[in-house]
Amino acid sequence: MSSELIRRELPPTDAIGTSAPSTRSPLARFALVCLLISWVPFAVLGFSDADVNRGVAAIVFALAASGPSLSAFVMWRINRRDRIRSRASASAVWPIAAVALGAAPSVLTALASHAADPTSISAHAASVVAGVGGPLGAAAYTLISGPLSEEFGWRGYLQPRLRLRLGHMATVLIIGAGWGLWHLPLFFLNGTGQQTMGLVSVQGLLFFVSLFPLSYTFLFVSESLRGGVWAAILLHASWNLADALMPPSGNLGALLQTTLMFVAAAGVAWRWRQQSTSPTRGGKMPTADSSVPLKAQRYRLVAIATKHHWRGFGYQWMVLLLAPFGFVYAVVSFAIGSALALVGGGLFVLATTVPAARAWGAVHRSLQRLMLIESIPAPPPRKPRRVHRGYLRRGLGDAPGWRVYGYLVVSFFLSVVGGAISIALFVVGLGLFTHWYWSRFLPAQQAHDGSWHVGVQYAPGRFIDTPPLQLAAAAAGLLVLVVIWPAIVHATCRMHASLGRTCLGPSGSEQRVLAVEASRWATVENSDRRLRRLERDLHDGPQAQLVTVALKLGDAVDRLERGDDPATVAGLLKSTRTVAQDTLVGVRGLARGIHPPALDFGLDAAVCSLAAGLQLHSEVRIDLPDRPGPAIESIAYYSIAELAANAVKHAKATRLSIVVGQDTDGLSIRVEDDGRGGAAFDDSTSTGSGGLRGLAGRLAGVDGTISVMSPAGGPTRVQIYIPNGGRA
Repeated sequence: MSSELIRRELPPTDAIGTSAPSTRSPLARFALVCLLISWVPFAVLGFSDADVNRGVAAIVFALAASGPSLSAFVMWRINRRDRIRSRASASAVWPIAAVALGAAPSVLTALASHAADPTSISAHAASVVAGVGGPLGAAAYTLISGPLSEEFGWRGYLQPRLRLRLGHMATVLIIGAGWGLWHLPLFFLNGTGQQTMGLVSVQGLLFFVSLFPLSYTFLFVSESLRGGVWAAILLHASWNLADALMPPSGNLGALLQTTLMFVAAAGVAWRWRQQSTSPTRGGKMPTADSSVPLKAQRYRLVAIATKHHWRGFGYQWMVLLLAPFGFVYAVVSFAIGSALALVGGGLFVLATTVPAARAWGAVHRSLQRLMLIESIPAPPPRKPRRVHRGYLRRGLGDAPGWRVYGYLVVSFFLSVVGGAISIALFVVGLGLFTHWYWSRFLPAQQAHDGSWHVGVQYAPGRFIDTPPLQLAAAAAGLLVLVVIWPAIVHATCRMHASLGRTCLGPSGSEQRVLAVEASRWATVENSDRRLRRLERDLHDGPQAQLVTVALKLGDAVDRLERGDDPATVAGLLKSTRTVAQDTLVGVRGLARGIHPPALDFGLDAAVCSLAAGLQLHSEVRIDLPDRPGPAIESIAYYSIAELAANAVKHAKATRLSIVVGQDTDGLSIRVEDDGRGGAAFDDSTSTGSGGLRGLAGRLAGVDGTISVMSPAGGPTRVQIYIPNGGRA
């Protein structure tokens, strides 16, 4: 058992309590160095119109193409502590996954494109290998041209810093866009594969699009499978080699290859999600299910298999059927009221229909709570009056009713546009995915050349009636169903939920009034509960002991009056004195519960005294430049005491950390323990959360906030913030 008081300024922390260093300056320097190393030589080669495959131009091009890796090494030389992450875990999983994911799109595309003549694949591969000097030359070329020259920069330096700062999807988008921008000059250099594609072409567009799913696959093998930069190099090399030996055939081949890249990215995203939701430390990480609000959900590539997705799709259907009626109500009532306003009756129409629109708000709130798990609080109730002047003023000034009017109008257009796009994507995706089956029932159609075809016509004279095209249609349909359609559904539902929170719930001032009323009642209930507990403690403790003292004193008086042995009376008085002393100790304990004497010397002394009395290892760090007011000190002390009691009694913790800091706006408290976790505000699903709800109520009385992070198995971290209530 130990405790320590450290008076020093606490470093700023992020949401998980770790320092969050800024990465803007190193990344900006990396981008500048990369552009100087790469684009300047590219510009020289482009203006000189040199062939990058011959002579000195080939050497200059190779150095310029190594710009990302060279930039990473330059950044390492600038800051030696900022090492490049090139380690890989000793596993056989990431090499196999890197090779398979890198080569699969090109191999499958080649097999589908040359299904009628498989020998052409081997012939082309043999010619490519012979052209670069044999198998070793092909392997060396595909390893150097791209993997080694780029991946130390993209995956070794840039990716881990962006991921720690921005997360997975933002990292993929930024690296994909930067990767494409870096490749842009290659479309204007003689002898490059990008110049053969052409910048303004289908293949050129698909090349830029494919960099995004490929970046996600790189992130998976290097971060999730712990392959590091070496996994990225191996994946890039296998992609280059497969693409060189089995290139896509035409625009359809490039489209199929890009589609397969998206399918592979969706597959690894699903696998990554499965890994992140696997049981850890005796419990499961929170997953996207039907009990989590929509605003707390994150879009997933394979969202089609979740309940939230289908609930959102059902919500789009229901609101698409309901929105026209609400739109008609808002427009017609407003038009009639405005038209009759000149004769006086229109004001009464609006004063009646505007508050009545609250019923529409209640319907939409219930619908969002049922389908989107979005709980929107109702606005304050309206108190109608019978007086005509008051009726008009209160009816026309009903702000929640006018907000519902706006919601009915805006949600109509959002429902029509979002629902139409979502339903169309679902139908198109399902139709393309199953085209191979139902196309046989279509009537034969004649093309311009006189040939007959059975299938959907996707261009003049072109039909989906061959196995490669059927496979491409199925892949495109799968892409729509798995990636595009869920994203549209999720985005539309998020917009509906955001619009509902803005228009159907209370405004900022109304929320403030409701919060003040709730905190007032919480304060009253808490005071009443504390008084009842004090009364019970007095009744069960000091009161019963004082009754015992009175009875013993009465017995002693009777014995003295009867002339009993003085020694017997003295023994009785000694026992009475012992009971009186115990009563005094109990009264002092109750007094300390009302106001601890240690608080007279400041919050730091009181907290250290509390920690010293705990039966576990405790660490206290306090930095209070100014002493808070007495009320703030009392609330902070009792909050810490409640959390410490929970850690000892319920969490069975062995270590406790208490950190108290202060800024210009208020007091911040962080209490951590290494117990079994599971603390929550809902007592029915918590482990040792007895006082959290009451603690939240007491803090709400002074506009304080509390946040709890306590996964099953621990540890538990509780953050409390109490605004300033005055200085001592």
